[in-house]
Amino acid sequence: MIGNLFLVSANDPVHNVSLYKSDDRLTSIAYDKKINQIYVGGLRGLYSFQFQQKITEKDKILNCRIEDIKSENGLIYIATRTEGLIIKNGDVYDTINERKGLISNICKSITIKDNIIWVSTNNGISKISYNS
Repeated sequence: MIGNLFLVSANDPVHNVSLYKSDDRLTSIAYDKKINQIYVGGLRGLYSFQFQQKITEKDKILNCRIEDIKSENGLIYIATRTEGLIIKNGDVYDTINERKGLISNICKSITIKDNIIWVSTNNGISKISYNS
């Protein structure tokens, strides 16, 4: 991923690579293989698409700066710059923020290990046990 461009490769990375372009400066990407959906985070939001050549405003599903995205066990974990951690489960969004115990709403990155979500923030690291 470079600026507003990124490559997606299928099983054969040499012969099946597609270049995608966005109007937003991109920060992160995740793939949900369960529904064959790509999620791309940018400075202006989260975009969801299925392999069209250009990502536009109509593909936007969240309107906040995205710092990191992870896909795990059918859920999409989204670290935002202002809203905390957002967990997408199908069409349902669950927000974990300072009011729910997150150390800060300014999230930087996500790591998931053994069903524990680790979120780095500007004030330290939060450990989250989440049951969907």
